[in-house]
Amino acid sequence: MIWVVGLDALRLFAITLVVIYHLFRGVLPGGFLAIEIFLVISGYLLGTNLLRDCREKGNFGTFKFIRRRIARLWPALFVCVVFTLCLAVFSPHGVLEGLHLDSLFALLFSTNIQEIIQGGSYEELTMPNLFEHCWFLALEFQLCISLPLVLSLAAIRARRYNQFLKRVILLSTCIAIISAALMYVYAVLYHQENRAYFAVDTQAFAFYLGVGIAARNLLKPQPGRRRRWPAIFPLIGALVALTYLAIHVEFDNAFSGYLQFAAVLSAILIASILRLQRKRTSLPFWLRPLEFMGKHSFGIYLFHWPLYILLPRIFEINVAENAALCIVLSLTLAVVSGQLLKLRARYQFPLLVLPTAFAVYALIVIPMRSDILVQLESQEEEREAQKVSYVQELNLDALIKDVTEHAEKAEAAEAEAEAEAASAVPSISTWAPTGATPSSYANGASVLVIGDSVVLGAKADLEAAIPGVYVDAMESRGIEKASVILDSVAASGQIPPVVVVGLATNHRTFTDYIMQQVVDSARGSTVVFVTAYAGEAQPREAQNAAIMNFANSHDNVYYADWWSIAVSHYELLYDDHIHLNPDGRRVYANLIYTTLQGAGLL
Repeated sequence: MIWVVGLDALRLFAITLVVIYHLFRGVLPGGFLAIEIFLVISGYLLGTNLLRDCREKGNFGTFKFIRRRIARLWPALFVCVVFTLCLAVFSPHGVLEGLHLDSLFALLFSTNIQEIIQGGSYEELTMPNLFEHCWFLALEFQLCISLPLVLSLAAIRARRYNQFLKRVILLSTCIAIISAALMYVYAVLYHQENRAYFAVDTQAFAFYLGVGIAARNLLKPQPGRRRRWPAIFPLIGALVALTYLAIHVEFDNAFSGYLQFAAVLSAILIASILRLQRKRTSLPFWLRPLEFMGKHSFGIYLFHWPLYILLPRIFEINVAENAALCIVLSLTLAVVSGQLLKLRARYQFPLLVLPTAFAVYALIVIPMRSDILVQLESQEEEREAQKVSYVQELNLDALIKDVTEHAEKAEAAEAEAEAEAASAVPSISTWAPTGATPSSYANGASVLVIGDSVVLGAKADLEAAIPGVYVDAMESRGIEKASVILDSVAASGQIPPVVVVGLATNHRTFTDYIMQQVVDSARGSTVVFVTAYAGEAQPREAQNAAIMNFANSHDNVYYADWWSIAVSHYELLYDDHIHLNPDGRRVYANLIYTTLQGAGLL
């Protein structure tokens, strides 16, 4: 057995980044960059296999190669699809809607095409697609189909094998450069991020960098042991750089060159690992856990995403419990699907039986579930009707009409503040001890407002409109800071009974997980999320819809819809169409006050 030192470790590193990115989004905002590592690894391994077949057999065996890839990927994918469909049946939320079509795209290795057609985004999810992560499998399979064609083009009139390898290196490099340029053009110049992220032509650069490494590795023999060790320095440097990118890069900024840079760093990692490789006839015991995790990284990737989406919808579990269950169950199911692959190889289990079983399930079980789904939706609508969407009932004319009243309240509040300054017990909304932090004096308030620059501008109006409020606002603050602030408040005392979160301006990623983190950090207090408007160039429809859906599915969560007001009333905003002018501040404060009052929170 030949074992390349570090290749399984690199797989483990990549899947760790992906899982943390999905399960703990605020920890590694750039964890999605790990897909470039997987693509480079796939390009290297598949390129090596085809190039060796060409050397030994004189041809690529294109159809046999594609059939082997289907046999390698499809059984585990089928297990994932069937397991997810079965688990989704028990979800009380409407996740079954369109699920049969999503699963069909997944099984046909075309989820990335579905995302491009539907204009989906990996970051902005209103109703999560349980098979959205299968876009990567579809992309890899489509790249596998293109690989024999590219190698055949390089083999035209190649007289020697070394000449053929040199052509492969040149052609792979050209494809990688063109693909990287296409991603930049689509994402940065034409603002088609979903097209740039999901398409084969724009994501091919990492894969063909791996193919180029495979050709060079076969063309030039490995150096002696003494000449290998300098490769440790670029390996460590690339690993540190990838970790730094995973911690600091966000999805919105990834298309300005970070994805391409991550692919180059991944190529440096693999090239360094190959220079440090050792050939073994048997694997040492202490390396077997690493081999085990690397071998099952594909299965972990397949199962962790649907588990992450479905488990909180089926069971009453918090974020930490959900993450732990996802990791354990993903590894277990990865092992089970691996055994299925072995059984298929041993007994030549016909693959046609599997799609037949899926078709029966999709055509019979899901329609049987539709009646239950309709009942659940009617119950949900009835519950929402009882809860009442107070925001939709707000009268904008009445809000604007109350501007004068709020101005009078603000003046009265200033006079009251002056009087309270001389008293022994100062007001929470106008006083804070010297050197105190928000966590040390927000506990006396009945309402805590956590916000960004928009909320900061409306601070005085919020304090005038809402009794017992404390406003903690800062410029350029994102939603990831809300849990930190709430934990700090809880550490020094008790969180106010009502928490208003106005942090949707600077961050597009409002997933169920992030909002659930805020709710958990609120420790039983009612949470009110405020939707945002950030101008026409920065649409927030998907993010705001995610906020509304989350609020409607949680009894102790509400939302105040500032977006529906700001989107058609630019007279309340400054020229940047984001920040509030004096009239906008008063209307904003009145919106939150009316929402709290209508929900019975004041």
